[in-house]
Amino acid sequence: MQLSATDPLALTVISAIHAGRLDDLRNLLASNPDLPKARIVDGKGVARTLLHIASDWPGHFPDAAASVTILIGAGADPNAVVKLPTGDGAVETPLHWAASSDDVAVLDALLDGGADLEAPGAVFTGGTAMSDAVVFAQWKAARQLLERGAQTTLWQSAALGIADRVHRRAASSNSSTGCWSKVPERPRICSSTRLSPREATSSYRGPDFQSREAPSLPVSSHRRRQLVPPDLP
Repeated sequence: MQLSATDPLALTVISAIHAGRLDDLRNLLASNPDLPKARIVDGKGVARTLLHIASDWPGHFPDAAASVTILIGAGADPNAVVKLPTGDGAVETPLHWAASSDDVAVLDALLDGGADLEAPGAVFTGGTAMSDAVVFAQWKAARQLLERGAQTTLWQSAALGIADRVHRRAASSNSSTGCWSKVPERPRICSSTRLSPREATSSYRGPDFQSREAPSLPVSSHRRRQLVPPDLP
């Protein structure tokens, strides 16, 4: 089921989710059996699920975690990815969006409902929800993902200040790539790995930084502070 973003049903269900009107949401789902798996298609052809609507920037909508639980209970897929008209670019799950909005309550509701903690598709990196959380400096979400068992790459471990993971990965890979994340902990942690003084400074981003290009972004016009990360790894 696909609905235009201007369709009256789409406008009604989006309003119910963003306003936290749980009874209205339940009634809409009961009256429209296909609605839990519906996609809302915006003017650019980007198709989002209702779980993406609940976790979209800026997040923290009233009773959003309860909305997520209701939607999943009605049949919404917590691992459905956003669909782009071009068929390429970032394919984020609702968990990616909750992580990049620092919405821990929605993040937990998605995980409790079966969301894949390690699903790929993050904007900029193609990685997991942890990648979005760290790239956008959403530290509460990053810490909660870690608490829920998320894996971390070398650069994510450095950004989060997890010295033991940095040391283990650096030792196994003989690489300093993970230390190219601009956070206060980075120079201190990385100084004990095999980094040159230049690599250990807060301004060093690595020899391949300029070669990286951002992918197509599946976003609405207000999405995630214009999608400019505080520090692209």
